[in-house]
Amino acid sequence: MSLPVRSLPVIQNWDCHSCSDCCRTYHVRVTPEEQQRIIQQNWDDSVLGGRPAFIWEPAIGSERLNHTADGACVFLGPDQRCRIHARFGPEAKPAACRIYPFTLAAVGDHWRAGLRYACPSAAENRGRPLSDHAAEVAVYADLVEQESPGAAAKEPPPPLHPGQNLPWEDILRFADTVDDLLADPRVPFGLRIRRVLTFAQLAKPMRSAALAGGVRPILKVLAAAAIEETPTDPATLSPPGWVGRMLFRQAAMVYARKDNGPDAGVGRTGKLTRFWAAWQFATGRGTIPRLHRAIPERTTFAQAETPWGELDSESTQFLTRYYRVKVQSLQFCGRPHFGTTFWMGLDCLMLTFPVVMWLNRVLTATVLPSTPRASSLATLIRAVRMADDHFGYNTVLGTARQLRAVRILAERGELARLAAWYSR
Repeated sequence: MSLPVRSLPVIQNWDCHSCSDCCRTYHVRVTPEEQQRIIQQNWDDSVLGGRPAFIWEPAIGSERLNHTADGACVFLGPDQRCRIHARFGPEAKPAACRIYPFTLAAVGDHWRAGLRYACPSAAENRGRPLSDHAAEVAVYADLVEQESPGAAAKEPPPPLHPGQNLPWEDILRFADTVDDLLADPRVPFGLRIRRVLTFAQLAKPMRSAALAGGVRPILKVLAAAAIEETPTDPATLSPPGWVGRMLFRQAAMVYARKDNGPDAGVGRTGKLTRFWAAWQFATGRGTIPRLHRAIPERTTFAQAETPWGELDSESTQFLTRYYRVKVQSLQFCGRPHFGTTFWMGLDCLMLTFPVVMWLNRVLTATVLPSTPRASSLATLIRAVRMADDHFGYNTVLGTARQLRAVRILAERGELARLAAWYSR
């Protein structure tokens, strides 16, 4: 019997609006069963633009849906709808196409669902409440469970640290505490991020024996201490150090890069171009390489350090929704996030905040100082979409080298300084 879906973020809406972004951006792996099913649909080559329906993708070691010369999936019709879906219904599509942009995390006796904000409709909160999608998400959970029957119910909770294991109910209480700190409407969002980092700093040293009596009262005390001990004025924190800046730029380079789809940048043109881009990010001087088409031409690293100013209420509400959905869905740790521990995954998620704010500055760097920065929410949404396209999915971010960099940033207190610096 499949696990039920019991957690759909109540703060989030979504419906597909046929923007076709996912059909142009992602290479969709197909299983042998899915491939055979599509073959039996008897698609005419002329409908698919004279191209085969499938192509071998060495990067994923599997067949995938083919794309046309302009980058669109061969099954994307002129009406921006999937031809398979239109002719045979959603059940006939590959599972990856059906599930996107939903994410699913097995949490003991149930599934938790979230959304990928790489999808424009998810980022813009357009559509029905997620609760209206409960039935279809339950179907998606069944699809995931069919790949490995019984595995979801046996999924162990992510440890706090390697070897420090708690039951699911306690891990969820830790996540709820983080969610509460992020939800506080009385303070600027950058301060909420730094409070979460202070909470993590206070809680990480605690050993399992100290938590044996129950985590609820301890978490309440730690959350109160985090609120009390986090400086309210970001200017009181020293700027990020040399090591912090260098490691941050390396992470920003990964989040800023796009190699597929209409937004692909210069990174896809060859190894020499990527090597030169890596060198520029390492030094932090000169012009920012256009690893994503949205990055304005001739934007410099110096321009990206220009203070943005306080976020308006709409931008604050948007960031609140994004980070709370990530935490509530547990997309930031365990199996959905490269198998990381709770604390490592949380640090990775907190690092995306200064990355997003840096990207936000980059995207508006060419706006004249005398010109009001119109559509600030639209730009911030674009920055989050760029970052979320990678979070939990770009395997580079799950490598030992990258996780070690995040650990260094956290241990040196650089995550809090970066959050404060890019909140200016």
